[in-house]
Amino acid sequence: MSINFIILVKTKKKTMLRLTVHLMNANTESVKTGKKRVITDPKGKSKNVDETKRKTFTTLSFRGLRDQKDIESALSKVRERHDIAIALDNNRKSWKAGEEMYHISREK
Repeated sequence: MSINFIILVKTKKKTMLRLTVHLMNANTESVKTGKKRVITDPKGKSKNVDETKRKTFTTLSFRGLRDQKDIESALSKVRERHDIAIALDNNRKSWKAGEEMYHISREK
């Protein structure tokens, strides 16, 4: 008779990181925000139409980054396509004047 033992190994859960980048001169895009009921004829018939709004996205977030190498690659991709905002004054807690405005935090 053989006895099988189950060995539970505790693995250290690796923390995932999130990168938030503030953009300068961000583009405005049309975004579908929902449906809107519109009356189409005098008899009162109506139909649902997609409602769109113009939005300006001033931040980008990247989730699921594992280490500093992933963060640097995400930042380089952002630098290729966008301008990262520069802090103009020292009134902000996170950035000094002249620094790029991005923030690295742990995901929950």
